[in-house]
Amino acid sequence: MELSSTKIDAYLQCPLKYRFRYIDGIEPEETSAPLVFGSAVHGTLKHFHKRRMEGKKLSSEEVAAAFAEDWEAACAVPVKWNGSSPEQLQEQGIQLLNAYLEAAPISEPPLAVEQKLHAPVIHLGTGEMLDGVGLVGIIDRIDPGIRPVELKTSSQSYSQLRVDISLQFTIYSYLLAYYHECDEIDGDYEIIVKTKTPKFQRLSTHRCIHDFDRLFRIIKSVSRGIESGIFHPSPSHMFCPGCDYAKECVAW
Repeated sequence: MELSSTKIDAYLQCPLKYRFRYIDGIEPEETSAPLVFGSAVHGTLKHFHKRRMEGKKLSSEEVAAAFAEDWEAACAVPVKWNGSSPEQLQEQGIQLLNAYLEAAPISEPPLAVEQKLHAPVIHLGTGEMLDGVGLVGIIDRIDPGIRPVELKTSSQSYSQLRVDISLQFTIYSYLLAYYHECDEIDGDYEIIVKTKTPKFQRLSTHRCIHDFDRLFRIIKSVSRGIESGIFHPSPSHMFCPGCDYAKECVAW
């Protein structure tokens, strides 16, 4: 069994949703506009930072042109626009990218961009291993000093607590700690906030052996639930209204 941050989050949010998506293989009929938007922004900044690794810094005009291509590709799938338009979001994307270019601390080139890592699930303190369970993650960027950087677009600013308890970041930190044989990792969140005047946030966070112990126990519980076929609905006023599997859930 190969688990990722997305799969673990899906199971923790709603085991039945996990089953529909990853066991039954039901694809959502439409992709939400924020997801499409974030994917396009990610794609453009991936290109921007890869060029930095090659010794070239793209101009704002080159970044805007790259985003136009990424946006066109991202919109090739059926999108749930919810009142917004492709043109409005494309313009907003350019504004957000300009805010990033103006405010982000861009110095040394990154060590890696969109780095995919695989690892077994091992308790780094005791050496206990979860047989048959692997962990995979794609880290947005790794800066010098083995410092993972996670990029987000958001409608509101992040709090320090939000980044400190992020399971996704703990997973990425574990993968790096495993490969580099260390027991703590420091990293950063870069957030482009979609306010009327876009703003940039950078929040640093830390993971240690205690966080990796908790991660091990979370993955152990989730993997056992999946192996045992425990897929029940988890009604929530936060997640149910926008769930891609509302129709399947009602019919369950």
